[in-house]
Amino acid sequence: MDAGSYLHWLRTTDLDSARHSDLLEAVNIVIEALKEELASEHCEPSDDDGGGSEMLDCLEEIAEILAHGGLPLAEISAFRLDFFEPEAVQPAEVILEQELREIASGIARERWSTESYQKLRAAIEGYLDGGQEEELWRVVDDLESLIEESEAAYRNTKILPKEVTSESVVAHKILLEGIAYWRGALDLFRHGDCDSEPDWHGVLELAELGNRLLVTVEIFNDRLQRAVARS
Repeated sequence: MDAGSYLHWLRTTDLDSARHSDLLEAVNIVIEALKEELASEHCEPSDDDGGGSEMLDCLEEIAEILAHGGLPLAEISAFRLDFFEPEAVQPAEVILEQELREIASGIARERWSTESYQKLRAAIEGYLDGGQEEELWRVVDDLESLIEESEAAYRNTKILPKEVTSESVVAHKILLEGIAYWRGALDLFRHGDCDSEPDWHGVLELAELGNRLLVTVEIFNDRLQRAVARS
């Protein structure tokens, strides 16, 4: 997520439910972006920088309070009023889901192109190059079994009530959506027109969408683990 997205999050997130670590991360990233922007413009203190210097001063004050363990809710509220038009505060789940979908859309190919995707693509290309249809179906069957096993293992995981948070709810939604895209990709093999070949581009496109979401959940879980380790 870029600095603009973090700034938007600071403007709209529900402060009563926001985590201290998330606020600190967002404020620091926006501060660094503002410093770079002001430096690139070579602004002197007397120059009109569109309020950038004032915003920077305000955010640095907020960052200092956060760095000492405080929770500057009043200061952040004042920051919103001073620099932005009033905007409806969005629930934490909505903000988080928007963030994860932005991450999914921006993941580089080398990250989302997993072994499963590469196997499917190679099987399709091999078949189109004159390979055996049985080999293609073997890969499809293996992938279907893998998806079913993974989904079953996930659904059978018992989650304590105290572990049900906005993060877990959103991650659950994104993960199941990713699995659904993979099922849709493989269903094109099973339920396509018997008189024509499957839509190969559609198959790979759905698999990519599924992978982007599943990898995003992995990235988010890694971030949570790092946050817990630092706390």
